[in-house]
Amino acid sequence: MTDHDTKTTQDTGQRRLNNETIPYYFIKSAIFLGFFSLVHFIYQMAPSGITLFIGAADESVFGHTKMAFYAWLFTLVLEYAVFTPRKLIDNKKSFILSRFLVATLLPWFEVIVWYFVPAFAKAELPLYFELPWAFAVVYFIGLLGGGIERKLQKAEFDLYLTIVVLVLFGLSVFFFTVFTWEKPWIDFFYLP
Repeated sequence: MTDHDTKTTQDTGQRRLNNETIPYYFIKSAIFLGFFSLVHFIYQMAPSGITLFIGAADESVFGHTKMAFYAWLFTLVLEYAVFTPRKLIDNKKSFILSRFLVATLLPWFEVIVWYFVPAFAKAELPLYFELPWAFAVVYFIGLLGGGIERKLQKAEFDLYLTIVVLVLFGLSVFFFTVFTWEKPWIDFFYLP
């Protein structure tokens, strides 16, 4: 392992895997997949307004994009809780904004990647193929999101870019909240 692959903490001198390495994002994507699986079934396991807020009552595209959004945010909270006490975040503002931007983009990555197979398979996928494909899609979009975060967490977010990220993030929260309880007539929000 090179110096780029590890980070030395000032207080202990220990070498640790950090959020600038590619292997780190393979682990993070697996954690995201775990959170996604949790929010996928949370409403069925414990139906309430709170679980519906982060989960879904159906298998719609909208429900899955919302699950990706909140699963990534849960992954961010865990990541921040682990790294912050160890002082492994160089620039907290860029760290958080890069993750908010990826949380906003990740649901749309899911749509783009998911529909790759149906573009070629014109019939409904059998469950023995659909389930592994679903897990692969969630894991893969986690890797895509991690690739963006890895570079953006080093970027300088000026006032304009900070506002853009926060507005898009706020609109995403609004979008996923409002349409959780009252879906519009647009077919994107219903079972395919």
